[in-house]
Amino acid sequence: AVCGARAGNGETAVMDKLVNKPVLVVGLGVSGAAAGDLLLNRGARVTAVDAGDGPALRATAGKLRARGAAVTLGATEAPAGSFEFAVISPGIATNTPLLPRPAVGALPVSALLREATPRV
Repeated sequence: AVCGARAGNGETAVMDKLVNKPVLVVGLGVSGAAAGDLLLNRGARVTAVDAGDGPALRATAGKLRARGAAVTLGATEAPAGSFEFAVISPGIATNTPLLPRPAVGALPVSALLREATPRV
């Protein structure tokens, strides 16, 4: 099951407590790849999935795998396992079969990246 904080409800706490926590990233376009990088930088154990499988996605997957992420391209169902929360890329429907059910704790990429941006 996916569990954890929702966007707007404790995002800072989520960002501060990612070390060794399992996190799912759904969608590996530009923002999903950025989210994966950020999560890895924060020490999370990242699992990333995308239904697509093309040259650009393979390049992204290779970079994330080199940093320790588990990546599945051409995915048709949610990965096995339990996750603290899931980060959903823009354009990915919240009812996608790539999200474990129940999908509690889904955090949009925008919320994750906003929380990681230094405040001036």
